[in-house]
Amino acid sequence: MKPHWNEDEFADQFVRPRTQSHADECADCRDQLEKFSTALRGFRDAVHSTAERPPFFWAAQRTAIRAHVADRQKPHSTGWALASTAALVALALIMMLAGNTPQPAGQSSISANVQVDEDELLMQRIGDSLLSNVADPLQPTNLIASDLSNAVQQAQNGSAQ
Repeated sequence: MKPHWNEDEFADQFVRPRTQSHADECADCRDQLEKFSTALRGFRDAVHSTAERPPFFWAAQRTAIRAHVADRQKPHSTGWALASTAALVALALIMMLAGNTPQPAGQSSISANVQVDEDELLMQRIGDSLLSNVADPLQPTNLIASDLSNAVQQAQNGSAQ
């Protein structure tokens, strides 16, 4: 009788079974080979049963994959939002900087002229009303009004030049 298999011979017989082998003559090696085959089949069956999923699982997987692919194909709206925000900020900065450019001497904007003219007219009316027949207790106010009137006239003379 031939000695029992070593590990390499056992593996070789299991992977590539021969028609004539030591297991035909030795009951111990035959039992060991059968136990190993049974354990391996049990492992294979357990793996298959664990991997098997019901049809609704695979349908959900397909839906999730299709949604993921469709999402990757959509243009990203956050990128467009950031780009448009940056463009608006740049445009606002350009407009603000362009509005603060100094004007040549002797020229001023029309709205500034209108505002200054209205303010000067109001100050002149206040000064005129203060200077007209004022009682003695209001005499210090009369001096303030005349100072204001002189300041307005100097401002008008300065802006006219």
